[in-house]
Amino acid sequence: MHITVRKAADGRLVLSQCQKDHLYHCPFCQPSIFKPRDYASVLTHIESHRLKAVLHREFTIFICHLECREAKHFHCPYCPKTYVNRSDFTKHIPQCESVCYRAPGSIARSPDVTSATARAPDVTSASARAPDVTSASARAPDVTSASARAPDVTSASARGPGSACPAVRPAVKRKIKCCNCSLWLNKKNLRKHQLRKHTSAEKGITAHSNLKSHCLDQDNWVFAEDKHIYPVSPPSVLIREMLTKQEMILEQQTLILRLLQTAQQNGAEYAIEGGLLPLKDQQSLQSLETDLQGADFKLKLINHLSLVGGCDVKDVVWRLMRHTISNALAKNMNWRGVNRKISLGGLRLRDVLIAVVRKNPLTSKASESDVESVMKKWLQLAAYREGGRRRRDRSVVAPVP
Repeated sequence: MHITVRKAADGRLVLSQCQKDHLYHCPFCQPSIFKPRDYASVLTHIESHRLKAVLHREFTIFICHLECREAKHFHCPYCPKTYVNRSDFTKHIPQCESVCYRAPGSIARSPDVTSATARAPDVTSASARAPDVTSASARAPDVTSASARAPDVTSASARGPGSACPAVRPAVKRKIKCCNCSLWLNKKNLRKHQLRKHTSAEKGITAHSNLKSHCLDQDNWVFAEDKHIYPVSPPSVLIREMLTKQEMILEQQTLILRLLQTAQQNGAEYAIEGGLLPLKDQQSLQSLETDLQGADFKLKLINHLSLVGGCDVKDVVWRLMRHTISNALAKNMNWRGVNRKISLGGLRLRDVLIAVVRKNPLTSKASESDVESVMKKWLQLAAYREGGRRRRDRSVVAPVP
């Protein structure tokens, strides 16, 4: 029977060991496919073979990587055929079994009697595949031959290369050192040891378990007590989150302090003459332009208009224009003074409005072009405000019937 075809009665698989490097071979693979390794690695590799094996009655048929064929294949336990495709092999086994048991010479073709050399004549011997492994007769000359001990047991060459080597003791269990008490123990027992010896719940403060105190100044008898019975180390993620929130709070406090300092420094009066704004006609506009020649009045007007507020450039400019210029006067104004209208771009009021926009903390970096474009848009829409579109519709003359 081929070495890749095993029965449950065969017992545990014995691995062969090289005398030169004391490594072990996989009995189902060539050394060029799976190199000799330590005992544990070979056992893990054999378990991967077992997961891919085909189960049929009492047989466990492993994948063969030996020199029988170039590709990996399966050996039939009832005939010398080999199959590369797993599905074809699973279909062949029951058919071959039924043919063998119906034939008159089925006893002679049973897997226990037929030799492995008849089914796999091209399998190389142990000496050809592993020249450094001694044969069974060389290592144990006083032992009787396999045929004398058990006639139904296959020879060493049929079982595979190096299978006559005796079993070797398994590898020593790996030891590991506990980082808390420096105790050496098996690796699999480390977790249980830490749970038993180095994990304890925090106790409450009672008459027998108080907070520990540390002496800070022995001469003056100054002591300090811990906040916890056991030292508590917060995780790094929590510490990072706390630091981020503290930085945000510091930035907000810095901004508030700057605003308070600016309000204290600018102690000028915010009140102006009542009824001055919004400008209703051209005479009031000329009077305002005359007053803006004085620096004190200009600063007072800027401080007064800065209380209007706004969230962005458009909002601030539209609020200022409504608060400063009435819609009736805005209809007679444009930016360049075209069509005999008043030019807003050439007035001192333009500079005042730009200064007010930049004084707002939310629009302090606004450019002149942005502010001027919003002013132009507000002047263009003056004719459509306060019901201007409805008045235009009413002024359309109805057709005479």
